Amino acid sequence: MQGGGGTDNLFNDPMANMAMMYGSSLANQGKDMVNKEISRFMSVNKLKYFFAVDTRYVLKKLMILMFPYTHQDWEVRYHRDTPLPPRQDVNAPDLYIPTMAFITYVLLAGMALGIQKRFSPEVLGLCASTALVWIIIEVLVMLLSLYLLTVHSDLSTFDLIAYSGYKYVGMIFIVLCGLLFGSDGYFVALAWSSCALMFFIVRSLKMKILPSISSDSMGTGSNAKSQLRLYVTAATAVFQPIIIYWLTSHLVRITNQNETMTSSSTASSAGSSWALANEDKQHSKKKEIASRLTFSSTSATPGRKFCRQSRSKIRSNFSRGVRSALVQVKDPGTFLWHRDGE
Repeated sequence: MQGGGGTDNLFNDPMANMAMMYGSSLANQGKDMVNKEISRFMSVNKLKYFFAVDTRYVLKKLMILMFPYTHQDWEVRYHRDTPLPPRQDVNAPDLYIPTMAFITYVLLAGMALGIQKRFSPEVLGLCASTALVWIIIEVLVMLLSLYLLTVHSDLSTFDLIAYSGYKYVGMIFIVLCGLLFGSDGYFVALAWSSCALMFFIVRSLKMKILPSISSDSMGTGSNAKSQLRLYVTAATAVFQPIIIYWLTSHLVRITNQNETMTSSSTASSAGSSWALANEDKQHSKKKEIASRLTFSSTSATPGRKFCRQSRSKIRSNFSRGVRSALVQVKDPGTFLWHRDGE
């Protein structure tokens, strides 16, 4: 009862109520300040637009990224001058696929380093930071180029980040092929993913950058500007394979070198062990042959002596028999005398 009364007194205390109201107002003010600071650099509502995806959109987008040649309609759809969200338009850029692809690439890089027995948190952090820095550099270069060329398009910073981050889908495919099929699989996957990404970038940016050429065609120097915009679009597409190779080659080529070194060392050790085994076999055979020869030589000596003795006995007995036969033929009495005398 005293505990319940204390609680009632706490809620009925005007000073406590004022403190609670003041704390909630401070929390709301802090939240508003954080939202204002974030909105200075990025719009939360606009950021939500780039993550408005579903499973159907993700599957279709991945198919377009890997097989863009079969896609025909590249036009971005609008509703009351606002682009449709990605879940309603497969051509709309998103940040969900680039974010997930970036995380998957970092995890796959860690697995590749672990297979090579080179994994460490520092190396994995360096790999992730290098990939992130390349995206920042690419986006800044694109923004500077569009600013210098005075291109009036609806491309935002988030759009450029999305188009720059789509390369990680192909990079995952390349690293997997390199780990599974070696250098041949790596270069085949690199060629396919690079061509597909360049085609995708050109067709996507063509709907964003190049339509502004017709709006500026009445001004002076429109031909030069249009050519520069074409060059920017082509350079953006051609630059993608270079970044892909730079970020994936060290994850696959070192593995192949290690495999080659391991296989060569294994082959050399196997060859050396085989040679040693052959030498041991030959040495044992030589020993066996020598022992057999020694045994035959030692065992043949008494045999030869026995044969010689038997031959001499046979010869002496034979000579005695012949002599007695001759004496019997010449003189039978002598033979009988010999017999009686014996």
